[in-house]
Amino acid sequence: MPLEVKFEIEKTELLLQQETVATLTVVNSTPDPVDVLDPQFNRDSPILKITSGRTSVQILRRGERYPVWPKRRTLKPGEQLVHRFALMGLAHIHQPDTYTIEAIVPTGPMMLDMVSSAPVSIIVHPVTPKSIDTTYVQGGYAFVKYAASFDGSHDAKRIVRHYLGLHKNGGALHAEEVAAADSSARPVISAPANQSVSHSHWIGWKHENEFRFVHMGQEIGPAEVSRWKRPPEGAELVKPLSINISDDAAARAGGHALVRCPGGSGDVFQTVVLNPGAAAEPGATVSAGGPVTWAMAFERSNASRYVAFTRQTGAGSTASTELVLSAWAGGPVPAAPKSVAKIPGRILAGDVLLEEDDRLNVAVLAQVSTDEGHALTLHRFVLDTQEQVRQLEPLKVAWPHDKEVYGPIVRVGPECSAAAVLRDERNVAKVFDGKDVKAAPPMFALPGAPMDIGFLSPSEPVLIGGMTLLGIDVVTFDGNPLPHKCA
Repeated sequence: MPLEVKFEIEKTELLLQQETVATLTVVNSTPDPVDVLDPQFNRDSPILKITSGRTSVQILRRGERYPVWPKRRTLKPGEQLVHRFALMGLAHIHQPDTYTIEAIVPTGPMMLDMVSSAPVSIIVHPVTPKSIDTTYVQGGYAFVKYAASFDGSHDAKRIVRHYLGLHKNGGALHAEEVAAADSSARPVISAPANQSVSHSHWIGWKHENEFRFVHMGQEIGPAEVSRWKRPPEGAELVKPLSINISDDAAARAGGHALVRCPGGSGDVFQTVVLNPGAAAEPGATVSAGGPVTWAMAFERSNASRYVAFTRQTGAGSTASTELVLSAWAGGPVPAAPKSVAKIPGRILAGDVLLEEDDRLNVAVLAQVSTDEGHALTLHRFVLDTQEQVRQLEPLKVAWPHDKEVYGPIVRVGPECSAAAVLRDERNVAKVFDGKDVKAAPPMFALPGAPMDIGFLSPSEPVLIGGMTLLGIDVVTFDGNPLPHKCA
């Protein structure tokens, strides 16, 4: 045998969309020099032969060839070549199954001879997201998002973190298990301060009469579960959680959670201090000054943490809402939250996003009573660092006046663009792209299919949705895939 090809896979039991590292070792065991297609410089080497255990169908995967003459490498007698690469980035496995994979290396004078490794078996488990919460890799807009989901596949019952690329050749690029959880879990993921990058996260969820939190490291996986026991009845996590920044990818980082606690005279925001592997500790509180109808946390580039929220005044046809800002852990707490704008109607959902200069984009979906029933409007605001407010033209959302909207999701993007997911009484989703309301794409058409929203650009929102057994997909609002080359 002129060449010996060894092929190893770091993890052989994976979740669908989970990435792992493969190692290709090519050894020249002959007394003569041998030329190979160098995988360090040629994306079409190695070739992977992938065989499905369920169907026995075989496919060949190889990277896109460069439009230049192939780069050869001459191996001297006894010399070896070692190449490490991301397996799924080349294999493009999109179905749960058992597989055998062989690595094939081109060799010979014209690179037409092929030498194969022994087959390696892997297991790919299904992932069925039942809820999705996303955050950008930095406190403001970025082309990378992370998501936390509850995986309800068969008896899985686990929380999964997903890595999502909002760019060409992007989509769902990695997934890994965080912790076991029951079917009531609706995980919330953290975001760092604006203009800071964090590939580590805190993920929190409610379990019976306690909140649970896990630190998920960039290179070290999940820590032990932290718990805050016996929170006030009706308490809810405010999205997103906050994580401290660390330059060490192998280190644990602390963080904070903000919890909205209902009160008789008005809601209270409770700070919870998060320590990896230790009990979560309640910290300072901030009074909301009234009942809160929506809240979202954010952290400016100077690490000052704020919460934007709405509180309702009046009732029925006279109902109106105040948009309010308040500092919490990490910033000076004012004597009272500051009302910055008035919004007619009842708030159903909202979102915030920081621009590079710490300006805050806010979008909230309001329902207003009319003679025909009610109407939906997306109100948009831009707040500078001095909390001076500029209101943009509201976006009218075409929704039947006599129909309620259920579980809406609103996301605001760069330049205060906005989009939404709306559900009818059957839990079937429709999407609003900032102009029109249309049916959700077919892959997310099942009642209750979880969805979130990201932005490729200010004018191009995309849907991030869960599919039965098939993990997460990222598509345009028309259902088209992101630009992608799959060999």
